[in-house]
Amino acid sequence: MIRHQHDTSQHGEATELLCLFNLIGADNEQYIELGAGNGYDLSNCYLFRQLGWKGISIDIDRKGNDQIIEAEIRLNNIESLLKHTIKSTDLLSIDIDGNDYWILDKILTFQQPRVIIFEINSQLPLNEAIVRPYVDQLWDGSNWFGMSYAAGQHICKQHGYTIYDVVHNTNIIAVRNDIKIKPKPYTIENTWSHTDKSDFEWIILK
Repeated sequence: MIRHQHDTSQHGEATELLCLFNLIGADNEQYIELGAGNGYDLSNCYLFRQLGWKGISIDIDRKGNDQIIEAEIRLNNIESLLKHTIKSTDLLSIDIDGNDYWILDKILTFQQPRVIIFEINSQLPLNEAIVRPYVDQLWDGSNWFGMSYAAGQHICKQHGYTIYDVVHNTNIIAVRNDIKIKPKPYTIENTWSHTDKSDFEWIILK
């Protein structure tokens, strides 16, 4: 039984993940954390590090924490950044405020994590599969980032994952299809926490 420690994630995502692993078990107690920040504040994986899990954490600014790999995460370097990770790590967490959809889509061509957690943009129409185009620029604090809920559904279906839960309308938790667990019901709601701009370019997935 995995015991609860200190959860520093944004909306209790780490505790939700911990409860999930209590149900499905952990194969290797390893994680990948992309968009790790300082490795503590708003971290989905800090709780697991306290429990002895091992993994790799990457951010463009490690904020003085030498345990974080400092790198800009791009399509042309993500496979190299993850070359020493195991193929079926227990947990992949991605929150890079921008190209999340494209990076996750790429990772899932060469990695098959058992559980993934990734951010969605709840200001976008949740029933439309909308994604920000891939661009090499950092998040500017506006609404131009990430993907809609329906785009999250799309990428999960494409790569063989089932959405287990949505935490605070902000993060999708999905489980690989070979792991059988009953999904939690999700009531579609909107949260408005970013400045909205209407002149952005979006891609609608087919």
